[in-house]
Amino acid sequence: MRHLGSIILALLLAPATWVLTGIGLSKFAEARADPSGLDIDLAFGLAAMLGAGLCYALLILPRVSPLGLVLAGLGFLGLVVWRVVDLDGFNQAVPADVLDVPLALRNPAEGVAALLAVPLLGTLFSARRWRRHDHPPAEYAAAEYATPAAPSYAGSQTGEYPTVPDLPTAGHPPPPYQPGGNDPTWPFPGDTETTRRF
Repeated sequence: MRHLGSIILALLLAPATWVLTGIGLSKFAEARADPSGLDIDLAFGLAAMLGAGLCYALLILPRVSPLGLVLAGLGFLGLVVWRVVDLDGFNQAVPADVLDVPLALRNPAEGVAALLAVPLLGTLFSARRWRRHDHPPAEYAAAEYATPAAPSYAGSQTGEYPTVPDLPTAGHPPPPYQPGGNDPTWPFPGDTETTRRF
């Protein structure tokens, strides 16, 4: 479903980006050629380019499947290569004017479309676009980062706790005897060096 939505988005926004870019380029060219209509043509061209930028942003910024974006990028790049390799065939197949703006559909193929194709093709290598979720669902994240519960013992309800079993000493001699050792009751009260000798 994500791939189908990406393809539909590309089919809507990629042609709009192409047409508006072509109109903007044509209007800027007319403004340079005809100084008398400079203000109108420049304003129209600027509005068309801003519209093309908005369509392109809506196409490339959402975290959708890259499938539709890559197809749009291949289409842009393919039209540029077609114009370079076979200009006559390209001019015969692609109409020149749209909305009474001359060369509006052909202008992007002069190089601008190649610039637009690179970010679209680059989404193919974005790992986050292939993932269904940008972050794990809340229940999985909560389970992953939850504080582990303290271990419970059977004797904890009665105040009794398991003791550590004696370690096997097979093959190992016992440690040497040390007076007192870890016995907290040694030395006994009143015990002196003299009494410890006997």
